[in-house]
Amino acid sequence: MTIKSIYCCQCKENVNAKLVKGNVVYQNRPDLDCLNFYQCERCKNFVGCHKGTENPLGCIPTKEIKNARKFIHALIDPILQGGFIKRKKLYKLISENLGIKQYHTGWTRTIEECREVYKIGLKIKKEAK
Repeated sequence: MTIKSIYCCQCKENVNAKLVKGNVVYQNRPDLDCLNFYQCERCKNFVGCHKGTENPLGCIPTKEIKNARKFIHALIDPILQGGFIKRKKLYKLISENLGIKQYHTGWTRTIEECREVYKIGLKIKKEAK
């Protein structure tokens, strides 16, 4: 059994998260049995892993933070796909605006942080056109 220390947004601390298969966190989806997830044993929230690995995609979000991250991606993915800006440069701009070393959506920990990233994304989108 693989255990990894990962920040849990619900518990607001690093927790010992257990590596589980997709059918554990999505009980009605046996097709996800081939995917890895880390699940907080306390609150049962979870984060997926990069495909084919045991490397988490970020910290363990709450449902609300997971939804906020989807809104962020819905905003920034078209900017990237439209060729307006390269991913590395976009993430660097977000990092600079947040005042952090390296930004990645999967590591956002609070709704407030997600809102701030979204505002920054709107500004970048406006300037990219």
